[in-house]
Amino acid sequence: MNKVTGKIISNSLGYVGKQEIPYGYIDVVTKEGKALHIKVDVHTFHETLTPGYEVEIEMDTLESTNILVAKAIYIIGEIKSSRESAKAST
Repeated sequence: MNKVTGKIISNSLGYVGKQEIPYGYIDVVTKEGKALHIKVDVHTFHETLTPGYEVEIEMDTLESTNILVAKAIYIIGEIKSSRESAKAST
């Protein structure tokens, strides 16, 4: 199992069943600047799937493919809007 930290920048999710379990993908940019496309399914424990959050993700590859599958997603930082991180220049 691999761990990575980064910021969720987007998601593409559908919801399955009466409990509306999320299924789809999140896109994450790591602190090193690497972009990852990670699968989320019924077996993924998650504290958030919302873009903007800094997260730690435990993940594996799907059997003999290169598809990354999240096993757990934990919040490690507060959400920041682009306005909060922008600097004015004059």
